Amino acid sequence: MNVEGDFRYVDPGSFDECIRFLEYLEEFDGEWDDAFLNWVNVSQRWKEEYRVSPNGDWLPLNFVKKNKGFAARASLFKQGGPLACELARHPVVLNVNDWMFCHGGLLPHHVEYGIERINKEVSNWMQCSNEDSDDTNLPFMATRGYDSVVWTRLYSQDSVERTRRSWDVRRSNPLNIWFHFSPWKMFVSYRTVVTCLT
Repeated sequence: MNVEGDFRYVDPGSFDECIRFLEYLEEFDGEWDDAFLNWVNVSQRWKEEYRVSPNGDWLPLNFVKKNKGFAARASLFKQGGPLACELARHPVVLNVNDWMFCHGGLLPHHVEYGIERINKEVSNWMQCSNEDSDDTNLPFMATRGYDSVVWTRLYSQDSVERTRRSWDVRRSNPLNIWFHFSPWKMFVSYRTVVTCLT
């Protein structure tokens, strides 16, 4: 969402942090890796020194501060921006032994499409680079639609609804997750749900 410029769910204090981070980056003269690693400590000290109220300086009439915060966040997270490129180094779906880690959930059509392909498409899109063409379209399978890797909520529903819908998903696609990764466990970070499928 941030790479798309959609900041609906961003905490106001995060805009302040983006302003500070951009100022901080100037001190490192393009040495991104050093700046990024050191920022964790600097940010912690800054937060302790600058105790912010829940809304910070983000009162309705503080337009200059709001615009500066939006501009700072947009420049950091835009396609090819420093934070977008940092995020692009990390997969959308991570497989470690028999664990699958993802934000919303993994469905059979994601597996059929290809986990590596999904991760590569998202990474290329965030970096604004695509080896195959000049096309930098949003990777729909991972980030768009009610059943995308990021947005599906199948596994975070209550247990009765989840059981019914899981059964429908299993029956609907012969090439399903359980066949490819069984036994496995999935960690869904949207609501910290651990789903074990055996």
